[in-house]
Amino acid sequence: MARRILAVWLPALATDRLHRQRRRQGLPPLDRPLVTVAGEGNRPVLAAVDARAAAAGLAPGQTLADARALEPGLEPAPADPAADARALAG
Repeated sequence: MARRILAVWLPALATDRLHRQRRRQGLPPLDRPLVTVAGEGNRPVLAAVDARAAAAGLAPGQTLADARALEPGLEPAPADPAADARALAG
């Protein structure tokens, strides 16, 4: 049998996980862009953005300060790679 390789790219896994978590908790959907934030030295940077944030021009790697300048009403959440890995494994 020939060797097979599969590559999967899930750029919104973290924000999708947070949206699902809100639904499971019975919370209403967010009406503003959701981003996850990770520390990079002294500068917090966006680790993941949802579709609404991407439509507002935000992208991973952008500093939180720059993102807030473009979209003051965004909803930042701390990045949690371990929770993202558990969600992917599930």
